[in-house]
Amino acid sequence: MKKLATSITILFIFQFSFGQNYQKLKFALIKDFPADAQKDGAWVYNSSDTNFQRIYKPEVNKFIPNYSFFRVRLTNFLGYHVNPSNCLVLFDSARLKTLLAVPMWYSDIDENFLRLFIGIKFSDNSSVMKFTNELKDLMIIGSTGQFENSKYSKDQITFDFTYDGARGKEVWRQIEITISDNVIKKFISTNPKTKTGVIVE
Repeated sequence: MKKLATSITILFIFQFSFGQNYQKLKFALIKDFPADAQKDGAWVYNSSDTNFQRIYKPEVNKFIPNYSFFRVRLTNFLGYHVNPSNCLVLFDSARLKTLLAVPMWYSDIDENFLRLFIGIKFSDNSSVMKFTNELKDLMIIGSTGQFENSKYSKDQITFDFTYDGARGKEVWRQIEITISDNVIKKFISTNPKTKTGVIVE
């Protein structure tokens, strides 16, 4: 009976804590992605949408422990285009701050998100691979393509962001992570058709 009472108490505390964080997240989303945003290209949160999904990626989270990861539905307004999309939102509950990792379909890799990992050091190659696999799961949130053709070496990790095009499967971006002595030095995304891209370092 005592064990049952203890379990119920723990469950109540957990649910209360989760409810508090839920309300904090909703407050931060309304503040950071206001429905009356006028700037072209703005991302907007609809306060009636409460279908947040917490995402657990421990190998990534241990390097930025102040953030929690959520999949949140936002809408982008760009000119006459209105594009609702699932998005990765990082939430710092202590500071009531959010960081939006813009989906890859909108532009390219998100520099603000990936810059969080520049300079982090891993204990070994196995840790690098575990981290990269979880990071890819986060990077692709909101996009319909997929990451393929992953190649791992001591100093470099590469993979392709592919999509189903008119001629079958096509490569939209080629992604490279440069590593030296188990430390991330840069992220590079290249458009294979135009040979232009984004570098985060």
